Amino acid sequence: MRAPSMPMANWDASIVFCSDFVIRSAIVICHCECKPYPMTTDTALICPRCELPLKEVRTSGGVFWACDNCGGRAATIELLRNRFTPESINPLWLHAMRGEGRSGVPCPSCRHPMIDVALSDRAEINVDVCRRCHFVWFDTHEVDTLVPRRPQTLLPNCRRKRARCSRLPKSSG
Repeated sequence: MRAPSMPMANWDASIVFCSDFVIRSAIVICHCECKPYPMTTDTALICPRCELPLKEVRTSGGVFWACDNCGGRAATIELLRNRFTPESINPLWLHAMRGEGRSGVPCPSCRHPMIDVALSDRAEINVDVCRRCHFVWFDTHEVDTLVPRRPQTLLPNCRRKRARCSRLPKSSG
């Protein structure tokens, strides 16, 4: 297990979650001061199935890691929340936070055992979640069962406001 090597200022500033959580408007909110285990970039992420280095894949929606050997994918819960509907993501995180699973494969980042949890209350698919690093491991094609978010479109009124604002002279200050 690696010791944190990055100062807190370099940690992901997104909302973090722990076992002290509530659900408000279909969003899980943490009330404590927990922080995700920081990822270090000096060590390759390792496939929990094959024990081979994972390949970083950059997309317009964010970064995930892929295993060319087994087809598995690793992504942070934060990336998943941005790409997929809350109904797709919140259940798996709630199962993990409640400890509703069994000890699983090692996390690609911190190598701490992930928890093997149900993807949803209805799904017969289990995924591995690291409550420490916020990584989720998907075996081949498991990520295909998630429902993507719809692209956000601006309402006509918002488009007019944006166009007006872009024509305003910039202040010199």
